[in-house]
Amino acid sequence: MNFRANDVANFMAENEFAYDEAPAAFVYHPECKWDLDSDKFKKISTTYLGGEPTEEELAKFRDEV
Repeated sequence: MNFRANDVANFMAENEFAYDEAPAAFVYHPECKWDLDSDKFKKISTTYLGGEPTEEELAKFRDEV
């Protein structure tokens, strides 16, 4: 069990690597940088928090991450 910010931050970091690209796996893709104000982050937050967060809950969660 981790703090919830660790779970989400780890998920975000792991998604910046391509594990299956030949010839060298574990290639970092800097163009995959996360924007914590993006719709993608809001979707992840909604899933992780188990429902649509209020703007206040989303801001608190964004600050944790």
